[in-house]
Amino acid sequence: MALMAISFQPDLIGVMSQFSQFEATLKKHIAIATEKSAGRLGDQMIEHMTFVNPTGQLADSIEVQMQSEYLAWVGSPLPYSWRRDRGFSGMTDSLGRFYPHDPGVLYAEYALESEAMLQDIASNYVEAIFAAWQECIGNLPGGTAAFVSAA
Repeated sequence: MALMAISFQPDLIGVMSQFSQFEATLKKHIAIATEKSAGRLGDQMIEHMTFVNPTGQLADSIEVQMQSEYLAWVGSPLPYSWRRDRGFSGMTDSLGRFYPHDPGVLYAEYALESEAMLQDIASNYVEAIFAAWQECIGNLPGGTAAFVSAA
């Protein structure tokens, strides 16, 4: 029968003492990942703006607003951005113009549907965790052998 021993190694006490800094360090790296992910989402939104007569104004207005290290808003402050995304068919605007056929292009929705986009966002956060760990703690002494050894 093969036995495996799990024990606490004394040299891990030094590593564990550095955990007090980990939360602040992680927040810093999470903020970077959030902003990077939001920027990537904004780029994808622009790629999905397939308008018949594009002026470029809407694409140029896409911006990222950081709310916290965990939350960013991505979009356009232009008043017509919602209707270009969702459509305005069968509606009348504030100037009284009727739009019988004005479908949206769903640029925001399509940007989020890409598997590659979601993988990029996940990778940004995984990288943030590893970067915070490396900055704060460094490598574990002895790798996994610090935790587990064969008996």
